[in-house]
Amino acid sequence: MKVLKNILFALASLISILAGAMLLFAFLTQDTYKNHFADYEQMKASGLMEKGWIPDYIPRSAIDINERHSLDTNEVNMSFKYNFTDAEKAVTGCMLLEKNERGLKLLCPPHDGSTDILVLRRDGIGYYHSYNDGLAMPILPTAEK
Repeated sequence: MKVLKNILFALASLISILAGAMLLFAFLTQDTYKNHFADYEQMKASGLMEKGWIPDYIPRSAIDINERHSLDTNEVNMSFKYNFTDAEKAVTGCMLLEKNERGLKLLCPPHDGSTDILVLRRDGIGYYHSYNDGLAMPILPTAEK
């Protein structure tokens, strides 16, 4: 009976070690990239806008920009400082979700399979978050005549 308990304990320990190693491997092999840009022009020059990771409606006065995106999940997170007078330019094309004394929360395009939220606080701090929501409409074949 004692031998069986030792074997089961050793087996449980081995499974725990293997599970931990697999989790560590998965964490270390994630395709997540982090970037810091001094200003909007440096961010634009990075090519991330053309690749679709960063939208062009981020305020032009943005500075101290921290961006992180994942190739695995297509999720993007950004924080930045900016001049609140630029907020009105970002509102164009976006749907206002909330407006109060602290700032604006906007749902911005594209709405094709992702949700893009832009938060522009009056204190000059902005946040952008985009994630794949799986709600993209499938392209249906057209009926032939």
